[in-house]
Amino acid sequence: MFSASEYALLPQLFFLDNYHNCLMAPGDTYCYVDARLVTNETNQLLTVIQEFSAYSKTHFDRTIVHRGVCVTQTCRDYLDNSSGLVPTVEACLNSTLYKSHGLQTKVMKDVVYCTKFEEPAGYDLVDYVVALVMLVLVLFNVAGSLTDHVGCAETKSTGGRLLLCFSIKRNWVRLRTAAGDGPEPRLERLKCFTGLKTITTILVIMAHSPINIAISTSDPEFLENIYHNPAATFLFNGTLIVQTFFLVSGFLLAYNLLLMEEKRPISWDMLPKGVLIRWLRFAPVNAVVLAFVATWQRHLGSGPLWKSLVHKEASQCRHDWFYNLLYVHNYVDNSDCMPHTWYLGADMQLSVLGLVIFCLVTSPKLRKMAVAAAFVVGVVTPAIHVVVQNLSPILIVSPEVARNIFVRDPTFNNLYKRGHTNLVNYAVGLGTAMLVYRLQQHKFDVTKYKVRETEPTFNNLYKRGHTNLVNYAIGLTSDMLR
Repeated sequence: MFSASEYALLPQLFFLDNYHNCLMAPGDTYCYVDARLVTNETNQLLTVIQEFSAYSKTHFDRTIVHRGVCVTQTCRDYLDNSSGLVPTVEACLNSTLYKSHGLQTKVMKDVVYCTKFEEPAGYDLVDYVVALVMLVLVLFNVAGSLTDHVGCAETKSTGGRLLLCFSIKRNWVRLRTAAGDGPEPRLERLKCFTGLKTITTILVIMAHSPINIAISTSDPEFLENIYHNPAATFLFNGTLIVQTFFLVSGFLLAYNLLLMEEKRPISWDMLPKGVLIRWLRFAPVNAVVLAFVATWQRHLGSGPLWKSLVHKEASQCRHDWFYNLLYVHNYVDNSDCMPHTWYLGADMQLSVLGLVIFCLVTSPKLRKMAVAAAFVVGVVTPAIHVVVQNLSPILIVSPEVARNIFVRDPTFNNLYKRGHTNLVNYAVGLGTAMLVYRLQQHKFDVTKYKVRETEPTFNNLYKRGHTNLVNYAIGLTSDMLR
């Protein structure tokens, strides 16, 4: 760890000129750039910066500085219409950094985003088409809600039933319906999954929300030092929690198919229908969000980072939208188009595999072997990736990984977001569903194995503090070793 005085010697990592005060008159220009630190002479400070940045697990890459520059104010002395904006900004940064730290910069031309005063919004045909589709969807929601409200809920026409699918009232009731509400009593036990998914979703949101701080902050030292706080371990290792979604998804798919099999045999011809239904569960909502991100989101604001983040994502989504709708975007690397939806692609791919196992393998014994084989593949495959591609066994949320929203990280691209590298927990979900179903078929009574409060073991062993010391000591040791 650097001391406060040592941090003070380093060039400022992030700095943004005032954006709105810059664009006040015709000709005003604001540019956001990334610039790599260089030197034409021996510079001990640059060596220190390179050594500091080499430990990337807890440090930002200090060899690259990020600047939002008001070109027409900060760099007015270097303006040269013949040379262009990039050389102007580079000369301006070089002068400032050379005076303060004896360093120069080389602007990275692939990260240059400039905005001019009263720049045209740039609406195009795709924007208008998406707006029209959105308007139609809103009108369907209004019409469906009114139809439901006036008492036409029992309409038998195909058009009427389709219209009621857009009823806000009816969809709100379905949204609030727990997993076990229905005619099948065995699904009652699955209500716990609703609570589990809710808690997990809250934790995922809590873990992702602070990532925005790493994109640009006036105090990067705070973020780097927080990695040495044992209490932050929970947050930085929270990436593993998404595995609960795959386990629950595999369990629900297998369990519902086993219940369906009681009424009619499951055969291979049900596979296309099952895949289509699974795709339709998310595709409409995903398509609407994708269309909004690719078009109108970029018109909703402005700022020094707006083009480098929002406009870049919109451009990427217009290029990669096809992969997102087919749910194979988790196999497209270095794409900034909704990278947080990688798990939708992984879940879709794993669901197809689950359907293949249950639709093509009808023998219970062979089905168990197929799930066991999937589990083994799920264990071995990530290990092969780690060894062959020299990856981290788990996704490490380092400062630079967070700043790039995971998109450029090799472990994220090759290990974390793939469907086949998340197979192990999905297979556990499939196998657990088969086990639970079998135990229910044999009237297994789990209450006989519960630890009762009146039992001596519970009173003298299970609930004592000193008898639970071993795992607490392991936790303390792990923190010390870390």
